[in-house]
Amino acid sequence: MGVNSSSVVNQYGLDSSHGIGGTGTVRVNRTGNCNLPNDQYYKKTERGSYNHKIDEANNILAVRWKDNSIVTLLSNQYGVKPLQSAARYSAKEKKKVYIPQPNVVSMYNKYMGGVDQFDNNIATYRISMRGKKWYMPIIMWMFDTAMNNAWRLARNVGKSLDNLAFRREVGQALLKKYGKLPLRHGPTSSYSYPLAARRNTKHIILTNQLRRRCAVCKSKTVKACSTCQVPLHDKCFSAFHPNN
Repeated sequence: MGVNSSSVVNQYGLDSSHGIGGTGTVRVNRTGNCNLPNDQYYKKTERGSYNHKIDEANNILAVRWKDNSIVTLLSNQYGVKPLQSAARYSAKEKKKVYIPQPNVVSMYNKYMGGVDQFDNNIATYRISMRGKKWYMPIIMWMFDTAMNNAWRLARNVGKSLDNLAFRREVGQALLKKYGKLPLRHGPTSSYSYPLAARRNTKHIILTNQLRRRCAVCKSKTVKACSTCQVPLHDKCFSAFHPNN
């Protein structure tokens, strides 16, 4: 439906009088007085349904379209017609279906700006990590940003890989280089210390500042044998020295 509706969209730079065009998504409460249907209305409609209003004085279109979520756009460049078709998977029908899509939505997706495209790329293959540290999402976002920028640069120099394939290639390269566990350069296995020496030498357990893994129970301790120089808990000392 098209109606004459005043709007406060000039704050978004949609100034048709000076030949300046623009198209973008907005929050539903930022469409001025055009009063498009709310989310409750779209819960009762099929995917692909839409409503629109036109500020004829300024030649600005406001449209709401139901996809997986509800999208609201403003534009002084494109209209609703001609309607396009968008392929979506239907969980109910267990197959791909085509739903109507306003032309303005199709053009927005086609010429999506850098920031919106960046957000879309990040959201598609976001690194998933659960943790209690507040800074972990920031670190993961940095990795996602670096990966996205590297993919864009690779495409600019002619590498024909989609986002997922590029991420897989980077992952394989990292695993190939860093996938092997580093060799441990710590003390040799405690049980390599001769059993005869463990039995016949006077041993005393001391406390060190360095925490190392106990030769018997493998948990960390600050205790160690003064003679063998092997980390041992008090309770593990006699097991390591049978005759002490």
